[in-house]
Amino acid sequence: MAYVKRFVDRRHPLDIDVIRKLHEITALDMQPALRGEFRPYGYIAHIRGAAVKTADPLEIRDDLEALVAAVNGGGEHPILRAAGFHAMFENIHPSADGNGRTGRQILNMMLMQAGYEPIAIKHDAGRTYAGQLEQWQAYGDPPPLACMVAGYVVREQGRIGEIVSDIRHGHPMAGHTIGVRE
Repeated sequence: MAYVKRFVDRRHPLDIDVIRKLHEITALDMQPALRGEFRPYGYIAHIRGAAVKTADPLEIRDDLEALVAAVNGGGEHPILRAAGFHAMFENIHPSADGNGRTGRQILNMMLMQAGYEPIAIKHDAGRTYAGQLEQWQAYGDPPPLACMVAGYVVREQGRIGEIVSDIRHGHPMAGHTIGVRE
């Protein structure tokens, strides 16, 4: 998240270089030669258990450039724009591995650029999350994933609101919640 925060603080727009850098940083468990790189020619990715066809390796760069241009120029609500980018990024599946981690980092970057807190899609939401991604990708049904992302954003914003409220009302644990020592 430190790199994401740097891009946000610098107001760096989303582009191919950002995507590659975030993949390089989040895919540290991969062979160094594959970090920050797109899937090589001949490497066809299949998303296990999903009815989604990923991009042909020869089309990855063009597909990502079109996607980046669409979200950077789009006028949709920032949460819908971030969720849509995430769904389509995962559909392109540009790297040999680490696409989910990278996609969630980009999702958070887009949310933070719009003034929202980053979200964490919990491990136990995995099947629901994967199903909602597939609904958008394969069947053109965005509401399930968009509502899930929006729900996480609301939850995070509410959590921050609770901390502020506790501080204002002198709640004895408020300082401990945010790491402030009394």
